[in-house]
Amino acid sequence: MKRFLILFLFFLVSIFTFGQSVLGIPLGSSYEKTKHFLHTRSVGDNMWERDGKIFVTNGYIGNIPFGLGIFNFRFKDDSSYLYAVSLSDVELTSNQAKSKRETFADVIKEKYYGTIREYIDDTGFKRYEFGINPLDKNEPLGKIFIVHNRNTNKYDTVLYYGPIKYIEENSDF
Repeated sequence: MKRFLILFLFFLVSIFTFGQSVLGIPLGSSYEKTKHFLHTRSVGDNMWERDGKIFVTNGYIGNIPFGLGIFNFRFKDDSSYLYAVSLSDVELTSNQAKSKRETFADVIKEKYYGTIREYIDDTGFKRYEFGINPLDKNEPLGKIFIVHNRNTNKYDTVLYYGPIKYIEENSDF
């Protein structure tokens, strides 16, 4: 019994020590817990739900503003798991997008020192990967990148956490 208790305490400590979070919400949290946290903390100006996702506008991560946050979940039976979060600024000029990318990167470098990797992606933009995915040590925890919308000639800067596959995607589609 004593051995079981010690192992259980070690398990709890390891979960709380190594768990990853976004805006203080642990990845893997349920839909309802995430919704409650976002609502009580007033993370952004507006929050709504659609298609099993939670959207937040005009929020902050630390002192850094973002225009749109999307909290993605996977569902299985009666359980839900926060598996990815996208925080972005949209409809930017090229220079604004690059500046926002570096602002995100500066904060991430402080938090994930030693696990950030910078490279040039296929579109010619600098991209960052950071952290270690807790369920796949060969994958990063997140990415920072720029997306170019050729139709509007505008750019989106994205800080993306995940995907962390607590459960696999439904295979029936």
